[in-house]
Amino acid sequence: MPIPPVLPVTRTVLPRIVASLARFLGVTTPALRARLHQRRERMRRRIAAALRERPGARLDEFTADLLTACAAAALDAAEREWLRRDAAADRRELIDRAFALLAPAP
Repeated sequence: MPIPPVLPVTRTVLPRIVASLARFLGVTTPALRARLHQRRERMRRRIAAALRERPGARLDEFTADLLTACAAAALDAAEREWLRRDAAADRRELIDRAFALLAPAP
């Protein structure tokens, strides 16, 4: 009996397993949640600093922090939606949608 191909199953099932595991660990493991929060906070500070240091940016600390927080919130919301859909949604589309919703009105 031939062995069935694994790759098609892996592409559809593995992301769902990872999403379920991430959801479980995120909810049930306070130490992991705290570590993730610390890493994200460090990343946000570095990004805000990089925004302020761009030539011609002229951003004060508050504005750079606000822009960074908005971008992080959009990414977090897209990730949560991806997890809610058991990794069945296209992450890029969710991220694009999140940033489009943050775009200024014309």
